[in-house]
Amino acid sequence: MLPASEGDSLLIRYGDPTAPRRVLIDAGRKATFKQLLEFLPEEERHLELFVISHVDRDHIEGALEALDPGRSDLTFDDIWFNAYRHLLWQPDSEEFGAVQGEKLTKLIVDRKLPWNEAFEGGPVRLEGDLPVVRTLAGGLKITLLSPDAAKLARLEPQWAEECRRAGLDPAASATAEQPQPEDYGPNDDIEDFGGSLEDLAAETTVEDTAPPNGSSIAFLAEYDGRTVFFGADAHPSMLVASLDQLGRELPLRCDLIKIPHHGSQANTTRELLERLDGERFMISTNGSYFGHPDEIAIARILTRPSDGRKTLYFNYDQDRTRPWRESEAQRNRYRFDCVYPSAEGEPVTVTL
Repeated sequence: MLPASEGDSLLIRYGDPTAPRRVLIDAGRKATFKQLLEFLPEEERHLELFVISHVDRDHIEGALEALDPGRSDLTFDDIWFNAYRHLLWQPDSEEFGAVQGEKLTKLIVDRKLPWNEAFEGGPVRLEGDLPVVRTLAGGLKITLLSPDAAKLARLEPQWAEECRRAGLDPAASATAEQPQPEDYGPNDDIEDFGGSLEDLAAETTVEDTAPPNGSSIAFLAEYDGRTVFFGADAHPSMLVASLDQLGRELPLRCDLIKIPHHGSQANTTRELLERLDGERFMISTNGSYFGHPDEIAIARILTRPSDGRKTLYFNYDQDRTRPWRESEAQRNRYRFDCVYPSAEGEPVTVTL
């Protein structure tokens, strides 16, 4: 989990430890890409898959750097990215529509990079309301949980308008329905919230409905008996519906859970957490703009029943994450520990 400002940049290494396969999920902001290259030695710059989950700046801005041959020497077996052409997909159409000049699409097209090949060039989405499975050449099994056709279609008018207003610049894509930033300070009241996180976890909150987040590519990744949940910024009701359709025993046992939308209370719902069983949770954000993670989301994670002691992995030691480690009594009562980067600007690595 790389430091990606308020966004995501997640690197999976799997397989033979002497020659691992690599999957990258998002590339955060522009500065994140520089850190990614510093983290990856030259012999590790081939990616089996690059997933660009959706078009918000904190996920896509670094991807523009990663696909620019003047700035990047990364190579790819496949890139999963739903562009404007995929929002109202017509399989027989070869047209790109109103945003053919949009930067990321243009980079992929001009370089003739592999694009959604696992979906025959079509959108990365569910089949109706059913999750779909793709297995990479190295053996990583990916079960797609989001988006479906309806979530992609909802984004189309907003994408087109934002691109027009921004001169077809995807770095300014679609955040109109997001809440406006507030002046968040440290959540110093966490420890003393009535002596109980249960009350905080039970707070009623409104679910995320922003179309860009709803278009997020979210999935399960499975290999050699390990399962990881990658929630992107997906809508929780979409994830819940897909998990219910898996035909597996729920709650689903996961070795690692990447919490959706940087620990937003609007995406980390009780209904979603009730379908996931695990002790390790990753939360990616520096707390800027939207003040993530929300204490309500963390309370929901910590009060979810578990056989073992939980671990919260934060990629920033910041005002919204630091208070969770400060009370030993609270950590012992709710049986959890916190992990932060070993130094500022360093990634957090979890070995399964």
